[in-house]
Amino acid sequence: MEPEIVKTTITPLKDLLPEIYGDALKPGMKAVGHAIGDALEMCLLPITAMGYVPKLAKKCLDKHLKTFEQKLNKIPEDKKADIHPQISIPVIQKLLYTTNDTIAELFINLLTSSANIDMCSNAHPGFVEIISQLSPDEAKIIQYLNGENDIQYAEIKAYVKNGPGYNTILPKSTLTPFHVALDFPNNIHAYYSNLIRLGILEDESGTYKIANNVYDEIAEKYNFDYYKKLVPECFKKVVIEKSYYEVTPFGRLFISACSSTTK
Repeated sequence: MEPEIVKTTITPLKDLLPEIYGDALKPGMKAVGHAIGDALEMCLLPITAMGYVPKLAKKCLDKHLKTFEQKLNKIPEDKKADIHPQISIPVIQKLLYTTNDTIAELFINLLTSSANIDMCSNAHPGFVEIISQLSPDEAKIIQYLNGENDIQYAEIKAYVKNGPGYNTILPKSTLTPFHVALDFPNNIHAYYSNLIRLGILEDESGTYKIANNVYDEIAEKYNFDYYKKLVPECFKKVVIEKSYYEVTPFGRLFISACSSTTK
């Protein structure tokens, strides 16, 4: 099935934009036009030159620009900065087809940070591609990490009765699934692997936090005591190993630029 389109005639782009994007470019959103007007035209030029605009692109951009306007209006006038095209252009290109609100929120927050004198130094052009490599659940974890330095985890290793080997019964269990409404909580380990791959987190395996309160809560949530009771009937011994994922300096910069100010 072909995508729905908005047919246009060959008219100057500056005259065409209000027709295509309606509310997004009305007088009430002049701040948006001032902030990203040139970038918006550059992104739309290849589309409008073909004489049609996919309705999905119109719907997405309309919605996301309104959200950006709300965030932009919260920045005092004397704190507003020009958004560098290395950020504004690729972000707008992504927003043209981003249908997931959680992912869009990260893009919009990056755009907003770039428009703020106090935050623009945190906005790195490479963040656009990092957001593109996140799933919606991972985007939720990014929001959750705002203001956090690490995520502690614990795992259970059960040593077999006859021999030196062991089985990892519960690998790297965290409190994240209890604090974040994940769509696919069973993928949590894949999510952390991806965040490590992207340089946002680092696995500090072999070290642990001295304070036990979080580890104790993890043990309670995952019923670690049940596995201890299987010694010696099923296992020679059961060991609980503690450690944590640390937010890297690069990760802190990314989270600061792309997360909302409040969780």
